[in-house]
Amino acid sequence: MKKPTNTIDFSQLSLPARQWLFIPVFLLLAVSIIGCGYLYYNNQKRKIRQNIADNLTAIIDSKVREITQWRKEQLIDVSAVINNPFIMDRLRQFVSLPDDPLLAKYISAWISFTRKNYGYDNVIICNMSGRILASAAPVGNSVKNKLRSYATSGAHEVNAELVRYEDEGRVCYDVFIPFRASGDAYLPPVGFVVTQADPEKYLYPLLQSWPSPSATAETLLIKRDGQDIVYLNNLRHRQDTAMKFKLPVLSKELPAAMAVRGYSGVFEGKDYRGTKVMSVIKPVPESAWYIVAKVDNSEIYAPLRYEAWAVSGATLLMIFLSVLGMLLVWYRQRLILAAHHYHLQKKTEEQIRYAGFHDSLTGLYNRAYFEEELTRFSASRELPVSVVMGDVNNLKLTNDIFGHSEGDRLLKALAGIIQSSCREDDIIARWGGDEYIILLPNTSLGQAEIIVNRIRNLCTESKSFLLHFSISLGTAARETSDQKMEDVIRIAEEKMYNIKVLESKDNRENVINSMLGRLARSGYETSGHIERMQKIAVIVARKMGLPGRQVDELELYAALHDIGKAAMRDDLLSKPDKLTPEEWDKMKYHTEIGYRIVHSFPELNHAADAVLYHHERWDGAGYPMGLKTEQIPLLVRLLSIIEAYDVMTHERPYKKAVPPVEALEELRRQAGKQFDPRLVTICASAIEEYQNQNNP
Repeated sequence: MKKPTNTIDFSQLSLPARQWLFIPVFLLLAVSIIGCGYLYYNNQKRKIRQNIADNLTAIIDSKVREITQWRKEQLIDVSAVINNPFIMDRLRQFVSLPDDPLLAKYISAWISFTRKNYGYDNVIICNMSGRILASAAPVGNSVKNKLRSYATSGAHEVNAELVRYEDEGRVCYDVFIPFRASGDAYLPPVGFVVTQADPEKYLYPLLQSWPSPSATAETLLIKRDGQDIVYLNNLRHRQDTAMKFKLPVLSKELPAAMAVRGYSGVFEGKDYRGTKVMSVIKPVPESAWYIVAKVDNSEIYAPLRYEAWAVSGATLLMIFLSVLGMLLVWYRQRLILAAHHYHLQKKTEEQIRYAGFHDSLTGLYNRAYFEEELTRFSASRELPVSVVMGDVNNLKLTNDIFGHSEGDRLLKALAGIIQSSCREDDIIARWGGDEYIILLPNTSLGQAEIIVNRIRNLCTESKSFLLHFSISLGTAARETSDQKMEDVIRIAEEKMYNIKVLESKDNRENVINSMLGRLARSGYETSGHIERMQKIAVIVARKMGLPGRQVDELELYAALHDIGKAAMRDDLLSKPDKLTPEEWDKMKYHTEIGYRIVHSFPELNHAADAVLYHHERWDGAGYPMGLKTEQIPLLVRLLSIIEAYDVMTHERPYKKAVPPVEALEELRRQAGKQFDPRLVTICASAIEEYQNQNNP
């Protein structure tokens, strides 16, 4: 027998060949897991990059549209100045006679009204030497220098730009509007009007907004200035940079530099901090601006880094658990983790897809989704397919009078009507700001007309809006496979616009009648108020020997003068007690609302000033412009006397009627104060004749 030994014979500890098989199997499994993890990582990175790029593109498209619309609205507001011959005449006179006290007072009232009405920071009038003749607010030295620079530049056209004024520490969106000594466009300007809008009220908040929470997302508005890039808005990661911060244009990694060099689309580089970012670049149409939407790569790929750590940890855990015989437990945990991640990813993708294909206001499909479906239907042989194009009537007027919230409510209500009128398989999309489009599969033109009539009837039955609620609809159908869907849409759109033109007059009449009807139903206007005023006006016109055209205008003014009150709250119109000062201020605003309503209809444009001025007084104490004496148009002076008489002699919610004799005495007492004294005598005679005719 062998002597026991305390040493170990390691040769006896060798594992059987079957047990060594565990090592290559384990290595193969480890390599397989690592390889799968690598492929998964790159695949996820590609998906995340694509999703972020699509999201940034959708965001930047939306912002470009809104910025373009904002710029257009600024120029539309400016056109109201250029196209008003009465204002332009006063401006030309004022440039020639800046020291005339009456002109100065009128211009001061006008620029104050314009500033308040359009929300400007300031409205300035200058001559062509750059001298400031009138200003609605104080003007700093840098503004004066800018005005002199513009005056000496020889600019003869409307110009709009963002300008930073260092001594005032602010940025303005300035619109320069030159005007000439007459309407001849070839004459040099004699002066110019400057409107200054604060970009902090709309433009900058629009740029700063982001549809979802983000720690690094940012929108940049830029332009090129020589060999530099100028950042037009404040940056998220640096303070007080609007119009001050510049970088050289030669950088090949800077998204802003690529933008001003003409690049458009997705771009990965480094931003002004030197941080790696993913961005989407687009120019702003009809401007020298470019917009860049970007997100830091660290934020974009943060979830992916966590997943990479998770995969690595799972691999190591598998190794340890394999050694310890716990492979099954590890595998089960990995399955649970993968399932959770899958469902989370699917949910996120669904949310992003929904946001990418739906209109945020109405919940309908957006144009991007519709165009995808259009491609599918273009290749389909399922016929017939009908298309309905719709354009909402009175949306701009609703926004102007009642605000954009009411306009949004109208759009949502109309979307609901269209959905309730269509079938489940029909595709309804918001095509533009005030346009809808419906794709009706397996639907003939006759069947489409039934749906169109259903929509029209529901609009007619709706009583939820103050203005007449309607939509112009055009239909077309693809009945053969050789027809292109683009041609079908074009035909439907042409029909829609033809119908809109044909219905425009009736629609305008419906709007006016609905507002006058609301005023009558409120009890504010007594029955026959307009008719009585028109009868008295005819007698007055005859006594004054006015031509027939002016008689017609006076009758029209009588019908429309108080139309702005239809936009007032019912509790103000029907209040039996005297209005408070605050309520009276709101009520006085009806002249400006009425002006905007009437001015929006081309055939009624000539009556807009009468609606605006009919509460002006002979002594200048009226509203809204404070005009006096013959600054007030003749027919408007007549209208104010006739209206005052009829209001006094008929009951209103807030007062009793007075006898005609007392009303005439009151008119005479107000001669030279509220009314033109010469016209009071003529009107009193006409009123007495009217009374004799109607109360013999």
